[in-house]
Amino acid sequence: MILQAYRKLGQLDLACAVFAGICNRDLFSWTIMIAAFARDGHFSEALLLFRRMELDGIKPSPVTCVTVLASFTGPRLLPQARKFHARIEALGLESNVIVGTAVITMYGKCGSLTDSRLVFERMPQKNLNVISWTSLVSAHAQAGDLEMTLSLFAGMQLDGVAPDSIAFVSVLSSCSHGGLLESFPVLLRCMVEDCEILPRVEHYGCVVDALGRCGKLDEAERFVEELPVRVAVLWIALLAACSTHKDVRRARRVAERAFALEPRHWSTYVMFANILGEAGERDESAAIKQRMEELKARSQEKGAHIS
Repeated sequence: MILQAYRKLGQLDLACAVFAGICNRDLFSWTIMIAAFARDGHFSEALLLFRRMELDGIKPSPVTCVTVLASFTGPRLLPQARKFHARIEALGLESNVIVGTAVITMYGKCGSLTDSRLVFERMPQKNLNVISWTSLVSAHAQAGDLEMTLSLFAGMQLDGVAPDSIAFVSVLSSCSHGGLLESFPVLLRCMVEDCEILPRVEHYGCVVDALGRCGKLDEAERFVEELPVRVAVLWIALLAACSTHKDVRRARRVAERAFALEPRHWSTYVMFANILGEAGERDESAAIKQRMEELKARSQEKGAHIS
């Protein structure tokens, strides 16, 4: 469908033109346009289209509602979020597990954990699955509420719901920000042995972040070195810790590991150059910037030859 193709390409103006020319708009076409505006951050337009769709006699589907719910971000939109939630209740869609979970996430992004918990507590018992539990755990983790995050994480297991990979990322991240290093071995063992989930880069990244925050750079470097995966993002996370703790010698070593894995990750060069510059190593900092510019130039030349 042309409308959907333009939406995927981010051509909002062309999508609007095609939509305006559709005589008999169905739920699918309305949802595509609402999603296009919501994805591009046009919250008001997405909400207006939703209202126009209802006035046109089209009943929203759970997917349509979730699309709009995802566009509510930030405390300033909390009043509108509550109004839209009331509309969802009036439509009888809150009992849908996908919609209910999206409402929990929406309130979390708008900064109202109380509303998130109220929605969760009203959900039918059959809908309290790993997705709904994880959305509530993640909302509290993102808000920095470590105590409640850990309490909910324990609660979901007591309720017979095994945490998934995303839930573990939320809890590990929360523990990292809270400085609870002692929790990591227990959580990782629970993930692997009890839940049979293999750690991914996101989980390893939480460990590196936690060690870096606590200034345990020796342990962090050894941890990354001994991992079965080789990805630049973990070395970049360690480089950020080197910046925080002014460890220039280690930064040189870590930066080269990151460059070897992703030689065209330009922000890594900028970070390393800044570390050197702040340490008074201006010549070395300038050399790193020059190295980056030369790589960029070669990349552009290759692109020109291909085209």
